[in-house]
Amino acid sequence: MTARVIQGAVWVAVATAANAASAEPGDGAVVERDVIEVGAPQGRSLHEVAVDNRLGDVHIVGGDRESARVVAIKRAPDRELIERLKVTLTPDPSGVLYIDTAVAEGEGTVPMPAEAVALDLVIETPRDMHARVDIWRGRVRARDLDAGAELAASRGDIEVENVAGPVTARLVRGEQAFRVIFGAVDARGVEGEIVLHTVRGERLGVALHDGDVRGHGVAADELSILTTRGDIHLRGEATGGGLLQIASHEGSLDVRLEAEGPLALRASSRRGAVDVTGAGVRGGMASPGRYLGVVPGDGDPALVELSSRIGNVRFAVVQP
Repeated sequence: MTARVIQGAVWVAVATAANAASAEPGDGAVVERDVIEVGAPQGRSLHEVAVDNRLGDVHIVGGDRESARVVAIKRAPDRELIERLKVTLTPDPSGVLYIDTAVAEGEGTVPMPAEAVALDLVIETPRDMHARVDIWRGRVRARDLDAGAELAASRGDIEVENVAGPVTARLVRGEQAFRVIFGAVDARGVEGEIVLHTVRGERLGVALHDGDVRGHGVAADELSILTTRGDIHLRGEATGGGLLQIASHEGSLDVRLEAEGPLALRASSRRGAVDVTGAGVRGGMASPGRYLGVVPGDGDPALVELSSRIGNVRFAVVQP
């Protein structure tokens, strides 16, 4: 393993000494690890890390540190392929640390299939750095950050834990998990599952085409959860004056909310059943498949709108 320090410069990872490479037990792969300490340009500070890695996973973790530390883990069948895996780090005077990966062309070699190699990045940053990550396939993890994150992947998983500030996530296929988030969250996916655990902020927006959404300990002044072909299971809080819109085309809804103040409810399903329970809920079926109800109280009511075209809709007010 090789450790290097750079400050206010462009650094390109190249092949290190032979003793930095080793074979993974049993798979015959060559593995190389490079460690780079990155400081801000003179007189500047780093406030954001922007990562574009189409070759593997990215794990970003905040901590009590002033500089960034990047660990690049390369895997390939042989030394020649290892040497073609490159990492470029650019501490920009604007305060952004750009990290990019690429496969260099080899002399007299045929194109390399993407599945033949992997380049994973583990990035340790100050807690107050914003993270922006884009990968092709693999896993994106961000934790212990105080300035939010923007994460995107085509296939794989996105995991966010213990993050304050706005979080956005885009994933075509795979699972997304958000745990202990204090800030606005905007998560969108095409196929997979989205899990929310202890997510609190002004806004929460979730949109998923094919897959389930599961939430526990969720609270937001503006909440929108939409699926096309997935069920929605939510345990959370209805905040005074808030708006909660939860809907699915084919999936069923199971929503249980704590409501310390007044609440206005609209719940409907064109083909499924509508079931509303809870102490203090007053209302009834205004028409087939459409329930209107309230929880009386002082202050601005929370407006809860639940709807499914085909699935069942269940709602309950529970005690805090």
